[in-house]
Amino acid sequence: MVAWKRFPVPEFDRDAFKDMAYEAPPILSAAEAADLISKRDAGDASAYGGYAVMPDDALFDRFAVQGEHRHAIMCLLPDEPVHLLGRSWGWHIQRALILDSLDAGSAQVTFEWRTPRPMNTRLGPEGGVTTNGGVAYVMTGNRYADHWIANRSIIQNDWEPGDGKSGFRLLAATDDELDDFHDCYLAFAWPDQG
Repeated sequence: MVAWKRFPVPEFDRDAFKDMAYEAPPILSAAEAADLISKRDAGDASAYGGYAVMPDDALFDRFAVQGEHRHAIMCLLPDEPVHLLGRSWGWHIQRALILDSLDAGSAQVTFEWRTPRPMNTRLGPEGGVTTNGGVAYVMTGNRYADHWIANRSIIQNDWEPGDGKSGFRLLAATDDELDDFHDCYLAFAWPDQG
């Protein structure tokens, strides 16, 4: 007799992210990104959120990221504990990389999460993680052979997590023919500042 063990699957309302209007996020220049980081460092809460930036090819090469949608998302967070939650619902294996820098030679991986199999909602720990805030960079992609194809992204800086919290979400889609942005989901949340 074989004993089967059922592994819990985290809840994820993927239907909320189907058929979304998509427009490629604008890519910030290095000067624009530096200006936003300066505002964040000065305690300006209006700078908190996600912003698309374009790293050098060397960073993409280091992490085997290919495809026409290659970009990173600069995440500007308060200097306090921030909750990060990942979820997924997609046919392709997904990866979310959270880095501390865009420098190909020195960037450290803070978190690297992969879905364990197709059509699994688990991306990272079931309850998410708490990180220290600051500045982070995210790249998402889906597995293809020995590399990763970059996903299309929607950045929701206007998301309201509720329960006295602020935050933003990053949504990603694998298939260019479908505007379903539930393949890779990352939500950052922290207590309201005001």
